[in-house]
Amino acid sequence: MAQHWQNWSGRLTAKPAALTFVRSEADAQATVADAARRGLRIRVAGATHSHAPLVQHDDVIVDCHGLAGVAEVDQTTRRAWLWAGSRLFTLGRELHQHGLALANQGDIDQQAVAGVTGTGTHGTGVSLKNLS
Repeated sequence: MAQHWQNWSGRLTAKPAALTFVRSEADAQATVADAARRGLRIRVAGATHSHAPLVQHDDVIVDCHGLAGVAEVDQTTRRAWLWAGSRLFTLGRELHQHGLALANQGDIDQQAVAGVTGTGTHGTGVSLKNLS
């Protein structure tokens, strides 16, 4: 059965061999192993907000929204590790509970961590680095 993927605006579409929804590390590992066994490439879709053709292709597209939230916090270094499916708008409260926050954020908060790190999403200002 053909799968269908499109970005949020519908401008970019694809019919990949597989559209996989991962909900755990085990799901992700199984997806990678299966793709490798079949000789297929994998692309991860964030919130599908980009207009650049970064995700669309014919092999495997992975949706990782099931892997969301703060995975780990190191209070010594004041760093947090975030799951790739985390939407930016959901992170403020959870990071704040650990005394942390995003150092920078663009004007759109609907993106997922997978997308912002893959595209170099940035805020505005000369001194602000990209979000990743």
